[in-house]
Amino acid sequence: MTDLAPLAGLTQLQGLDLNQTGVTDLAPLAGLTQLQGLDLNQTGVTDLAPLAGLTQLQWLDLNQTGVTDLAPLAGLKKVNIYVERGRKLNVPEALRGRVHGG
Repeated sequence: MTDLAPLAGLTQLQGLDLNQTGVTDLAPLAGLTQLQGLDLNQTGVTDLAPLAGLTQLQWLDLNQTGVTDLAPLAGLKKVNIYVERGRKLNVPEALRGRVHGG
């Protein structure tokens, strides 16, 4: 799976596992406001800006992605982010203590 456009209308979706897919563009997920969990492990994702409005998001797996900046998620009050240990990331103050390395 590489194209998330067909998922854009699933506004009640609460969890999505995209682990080991060819996904790079998260823009179609921007309207999934009920999303609580998102697994992006081993994807080509680098830009998290489309997730900035997903205020119900509680967990996000970013292991083995190209993401380096978590700033777009600074406004998400409930999210816990999982990344591999030792990863270099820009972590805004608002997310400190909620980024976990395995």
